Amino acid sequence: MSKFLDFRRDLGKELLKYSSKKVHLKKGEILFLDDFLDEKIAILTDGMVNYNTSIQAGRELSLGCYSSNAILFLSSMFEECSLEKQEISSYNISASFDSTIEFVSIDTFKDVIYKDEKLMYKLYKFYGLFHEKNFYQLRDLQIFKTEDAILSILLRAYNTYGVKIDDYHVIKKKIFNTNIAKCLDITEETVSRTISNLRKKNILSKKDGFIIINDLDYVKEKLGCKYCNEKLCYL
Repeated sequence: MSKFLDFRRDLGKELLKYSSKKVHLKKGEILFLDDFLDEKIAILTDGMVNYNTSIQAGRELSLGCYSSNAILFLSSMFEECSLEKQEISSYNISASFDSTIEFVSIDTFKDVIYKDEKLMYKLYKFYGLFHEKNFYQLRDLQIFKTEDAILSILLRAYNTYGVKIDDYHVIKKKIFNTNIAKCLDITEETVSRTISNLRKKNILSKKDGFIIINDLDYVKEKLGCKYCNEKLCYL
């Protein structure tokens, strides 16, 4: 496991001590955050979710796809200590799989965590990593062509869930077209067609419902991974 995933997991465990609310989401269920104006931090303890925001013409954009142990900031973290409630109703969390999320309230953040110097230092550090990671994911949407954007999502999934079996790089978590489509604001049909083309090119294959990256080095070169922060290349 990477240092980033270890750091995120350990920080999440510390934050769970201050959890004030727990929510279980079924696959496909949507949690609207206008009911969580008193919550500041969300910790995904199980499952996989998309963190979404509404954009023009009623469309929705995923700000990131997150796996177990992920930490989400539901509003700007480091403002004045008064931390007035913020309007976040344009945001929601949708479950790609059955998921469990725990929340830390604004009051707990102010009264307990904000006064813990060591924990605050870790939060500052992770806050920067969180937004850097989001930047790279949003770059996939803004800069990459569809094929490369999909490969980037699959590479993140492999780095998070993948195992190497012989010469094959297997994503040991079933990633559905709907998950990829939501991350990239494209249709499921586009995802299906693109993955089919990638399989014809022998870049990807499938076995027992799991996606296999046949040539990991080729994909990394194609995406320009040497110019990216690979330490954050995870879901």
